[in-house]
Order: sequence, then structure tokens, then C-alpha cells
Amino acid sequence: MEIYLPSIKLTVERLSGIKLNLDVSKDFQSCLVETQLTFNCIYKTVRRIAISNKKADFWGHSFDKSVIPYEWRIFGSNNDLCIHILFFENEEILELLATINYSRKLITVEIVPTNNGCQPNIDPLLHPLGSLLMIYLANYSGGFLIHASGVSDNGNGYLFTGVSGIGKSTMAKLWDEDGVVIINDDRLWIQAVNGIWTMFSTPMMHYSQKPLMAPLSKIFLLSQMPENSVSQISGAKGAVLLMTNCIQHLFDKKITASYVDTIFDITAKVPVYNLGFKPDRQIVEMIRWCD
Repeated sequence: MEIYLPSIKLTVERLSGIKLNLDVSKDFQSCLVETQLTFNCIYKTVRRIAISNKKADFWGHSFDKSVIPYEWRIFGSNNDLCIHILFFENEEILELLATINYSRKLITVEIVPTNNGCQPNIDPLLHPLGSLLMIYLANYSGGFLIHASGVSDNGNGYLFTGVSGIGKSTMAKLWDEDGVVIINDDRLWIQAVNGIWTMFSTPMMHYSQKPLMAPLSKIFLLSQMPENSVSQISGAKGAVLLMTNCIQHLFDKKITASYVDTIFDITAKVPVYNLGFKPDRQIVEMIRWCD
């Protein structure tokens, strides 16, 4: 079984005690761009998981188990990164430990099943494991994930980002009504392809997503305004503002340095704009003609 992410191939193998069923990643079985890295991924069940007593380097706690029915912790070392996830309401899995060995290009996923006697039947990129793996694989390959919507308009790729609820999905809908290709309306993987910064769709948890890509032509930082307006941002300010909307797990100096270098490189090559908009079709033409 193979799953393709931007420039990365995951070769998936299961051992006894588990079933793998492509669901959220079912459409990502062919590559959009040349593969640069291949990770072998082994999924297996275990009775228990041995976790280090040391404090996690990064974590995500659930404020309400009925809303977010899991918690995760990240442990890093020189060559390995471990993702430990506890599930609260999953009928098949109690917990899992995914270990990324970067030097061996190996991802091992150990799963503790529930006691209902059934084999776990899962997608290799089940949530939240898939989202967490993509954050670190994107960073390792020189890219990053960002909360944003993206469209491809006659070869021009426009990215729209901002705080939650600011209008990323609304902007995508306006372009969709104009017949434009929507790369995704929530999350994008940004990666350089032959020196050109490119945005990609990723497998999504709640709906089917096709693998799509577009060269990145312009970046827009959204705000809701009574009138439509566009103004370009120059210098480091654009990088800093863009950085606030990227999906950041910056607990390691090496990860942080690579991430900052990437953001400054992309904003040096792709123009960044402040975009104030009201939800009408006028903004589409304004974006097309902005310098």
C-alpha cells in the first residue's frame, strides 16, 4: 500500500492484529510531483506502550473530551520523533505510539486496541495521527502546513489565510462560484517544486479530498472590512504576519531555524498582501488585477 504526500511516498505495511483500510487517504495513491523521500511505515498492535518518564517536548490537551476525544504528546531526540496519542471514545484504539526515525526513513506505529476482541480497522492517516505526521514530514522535507484556503485561477495560485472564522472558506466559495479550481478551503501543504513554491491539498478528516496543486503566485492575509481593499506588504513584516497562521510545533531549535528560513524565503519570492474584504464577487476581480 502506498500513499503519496507532496514529494514524499509512504510505503505502508501492516503486521498481524490490524487491518488497514484507505478512507481519508484513498485518493492519495498516485504522485503529483516527483518523489524525493520515501518512508517505510509499519503498523502493528501491541499490548502496552512503554513511554519515557521525561516531560513531553510538545503536547495537545483536550479541553472537552466530548469535543476533542483524544490527547497527544511529542517526544523528540536526535534521530527520532515520537507521537503518543490517547483516545477517549474510539471503539477500536486505546492509544498509539508513532516513532519517526529520520535517518532510517522508517515510521513505526504501535497500536493498543480496545478489549472488544476486534481487530482495529483504520486508515493509515487516521486523525489526529495523520495531521501530526504531516506537520513533521512537511518540515523535514523543507515545507510547512498552514491554515489557509487556496485556489488555482488560470495557472495563478492564490492563498488566503487568517485567524479562525475570518473568511477562508467564504473566500474559497466566492472563487468556486466563478468556476475556479479550489485546492482546499482549510489546510494547505506548502512545498518548493523545482524552486517554485507550490501549494498542495492534503487528506482531510471529515470529507473526501482530491490531490491538487498549484504554483503559489500571491499570498493574502484576510480581514473583514466594510469595503474591499488590497495593499502589498513588504519586507520582514510579511513573513512575520504569515508565520502567525502557519501550523507551528516549534519546540526544537533545528525545526525552528528551518521553519523561519522557509517562511522568509517564500515571502521573498511570493508577494504578500493585506486583503480587506466583504463577501461579494467584486473581490475576485480585484485580486486578479492587483499588482
